[in-house]
Amino acid sequence: MVGCILQEHDKQAENCLQLHSQSEALQAVSGKVAAAEAAAGAAEARAEAAGACAAEEVKRRDELVQTHAAELADLQHRLQAAQENAEDSEVVANKLASAKAWLADLRKQQKQLDAAKKHVDAGKEQLDADREELDAEREKLEAEENRLVVCTALLAEAGGDVKTCQEERRAASKRLLADPADLAADLERGFKLEPAVLSEAQLNAEKVHFWWTKLAGMASCVIMSTVAGTAPADAKFAISRQQSALITLD
Repeated sequence: MVGCILQEHDKQAENCLQLHSQSEALQAVSGKVAAAEAAAGAAEARAEAAGACAAEEVKRRDELVQTHAAELADLQHRLQAAQENAEDSEVVANKLASAKAWLADLRKQQKQLDAAKKHVDAGKEQLDADREELDAEREKLEAEENRLVVCTALLAEAGGDVKTCQEERRAASKRLLADPADLAADLERGFKLEPAVLSEAQLNAEKVHFWWTKLAGMASCVIMSTVAGTAPADAKFAISRQQSALITLD
């Protein structure tokens, strides 16, 4: 495009030179016509006519030169605008490259967020599973608590020395609150003393022995899991409820 513009400019310059040469030739012709006017009137008229035509042609060509000069100026302005657009295009290309890099980084962060979301969802599922497991454990502990209540009621209905049993249970509950590890020894001691207590009340030793064995085994499992730290928080809460129930039943 620029080469075409330069060629057009060279052509216009050449035309200007030709017009200038023709103008000089016309001026020479005008001088010859002025000299010919003294020689012949007819030649003067023709010379005047030729001079007028030549002047008109020169005027027309001058206007044409001015038009070409304006076109040349417009072409130069367009050339400058094209150069500026080229520079702007380079700036836009740099911005586009930066935007692509930013978009790639954004997609990378989105993938990381998706992975984190999957991890959180998996954690929620695990928490739900743990919650269900804790609910099941709570139901088991409540069932064991009910069995403790039933066991206590059966011992009371058996007609034994309820006061002695209550005192032993109350002491065991207080020691459990202070140190859970002492309950196993208390139950073992209570289990050994139970036949003597029942003999005084003349109860069925085998029946009471059965209930005391189940009570001791159940409580030992709960205490050992609590001491080892393997019991969940809800289980420890249920154990506290059992301790409160033992004291309340007394």
